[in-house]
Amino acid sequence: SPHDTGTLVGGTPDAADQPVGPDSKAADTLVTEAEKVLNLGDTAAAARMYDQALVLYHRLDDIVGQGDVYLGLGRMEHFTGQSASARTHFDQALTLYRRSGRAAEEARAVAARERLPPSRGRRRRWRRRPRCPTPCRQQKLRAAAAASARVL
Repeated sequence: SPHDTGTLVGGTPDAADQPVGPDSKAADTLVTEAEKVLNLGDTAAAARMYDQALVLYHRLDDIVGQGDVYLGLGRMEHFTGQSASARTHFDQALTLYRRSGRAAEEARAVAARERLPPSRGRRRRWRRRPRCPTPCRQQKLRAAAAASARVL
């Protein structure tokens, strides 16, 4: 399954942490297939598969699986240029992975979110310092040359 090799903080996952059964296998398969079709550029099919997997993971109360879906949806949104929506999905995945105690998955969500361009609200606004007019620059250059000539 896409999420059975995660690192659990403080030990190994319990059997209860990894739901097993037809719904779990179906959800895992849907996530894997969604990633494949997303890589082929079919975002509509990928979105349908992610939505179906999310319903199954909710039914199973599998928060790692839900995190995998949100991570996939974030990748899809990033792929289509929807950075704000991608950020929201990555944050949802990160929250779920933190709740599950899965450090490896948490790191993947953080890394994915860091690849996004800065949001408009948080972007730093740099102001260019006005350049010194040419005569002013020449005066500074002459003063620096005169000072270095005195030192010699």
